[in-house]
Amino acid sequence: MVNRIRRKRPNVALLVEASSDYTRRLLRGVMAYMQEHQPWIICKGEYRRGQVIPPELRQGKCDGVIAHIETEQIARVIRACKVPAVDMSSRRLISSVPCVETDNKNISRIASEHLLERGFKHFGFVGDDFFGWSRLRRDCFQQYISATGCHCSVFLNSGSKGAAGHWNLDRTRLTQWIQSLSKPAGIMAGWDGYGQQVLEACRHFGVAVPDEVAVIGVDNDEMECEFSNPPLSSIDNNPRQIGYECAALLDRMMSGRKVRQLRHVVQPIGVVMRQSTDVLAIPDGRVSAVIRFIRAHACQGISVDDVMQTARLSRRMLEISFRKFLGHSPYQEILRVKFQHVKKLLVETNLTLVDIAERAGFEYQEYMSAAFKRIHGMTPGEYRTQFRV
Repeated sequence: MVNRIRRKRPNVALLVEASSDYTRRLLRGVMAYMQEHQPWIICKGEYRRGQVIPPELRQGKCDGVIAHIETEQIARVIRACKVPAVDMSSRRLISSVPCVETDNKNISRIASEHLLERGFKHFGFVGDDFFGWSRLRRDCFQQYISATGCHCSVFLNSGSKGAAGHWNLDRTRLTQWIQSLSKPAGIMAGWDGYGQQVLEACRHFGVAVPDEVAVIGVDNDEMECEFSNPPLSSIDNNPRQIGYECAALLDRMMSGRKVRQLRHVVQPIGVVMRQSTDVLAIPDGRVSAVIRFIRAHACQGISVDDVMQTARLSRRMLEISFRKFLGHSPYQEILRVKFQHVKKLLVETNLTLVDIAERAGFEYQEYMSAAFKRIHGMTPGEYRTQFRV
């Protein structure tokens, strides 16, 4: 009989708060990795962001650590413990520690496209100048909007850096800023908490959402979004996958393997649309009617000829109007809606590509797959592997 020597279960410190849906999903990703591989002994305690450190870590009893390294205090502890560590923060306070973060540039691209698809020509961003991820989301959102010839106004939180009130926006200033925007306007909030506060300011001062102002947040914190009034659309930035990748990195490091790539980026899943952006900000009612028809029936295999039967415009005028309001043709809008559904089915179901093609209105799976790769730069199978949660 061959003796099998099991690897000792490592002690791992988790310096990650669990007070929000986002951070709990990060931890669920860590847990998913543990369930698929050898379990760890977790040292967590009652950690709150930037505060209590598990005693096992201070006493040198941990084999590794996963942390949100967002303060110098935490950075000093990580440097002193001299064990493998993985950072969940984009602040990069310790440049030699590998980090896993969401793709903030892509988040801003998705937000801008979502609002542009709804026909908005005026835009705003609500964020924070303290956190790097907020600055990056702001800069990228402005760049994407500017590239379309539109202007993006910015509101920055003026709270003291790192203070408990840092997350609360000045409602008077915020309201004045909202009122100053040309309308209808599409606003990207740097995270769901700011999105909810924008909605509260709009409701308090009688600004109609989504007709006058549409708002999209980031994180897809389900409780935050659903309890907003109206419910807040948000970008799911895939925190579970971030947690999973952090755990996989740490496991490799604790096994003695070198990690050469220090920055690892996880792609967001996409928009979870709710009432706060459920609108078409297009002044031409005929074009709006056609867009609604396409979005309702694209996956039924309709063609541009089918669209023309419902349009009260000539084909040439319809093409011109689509490019004016959406920046692309009716045919491209049909494809966009179909592929939006394809991506949803890839991530949320186990359907075969043949079944997905049929449900998305494609006659041939081969054509769907080829077009998907041409547009998205990866095959449907690769997309499913990358974004499956």
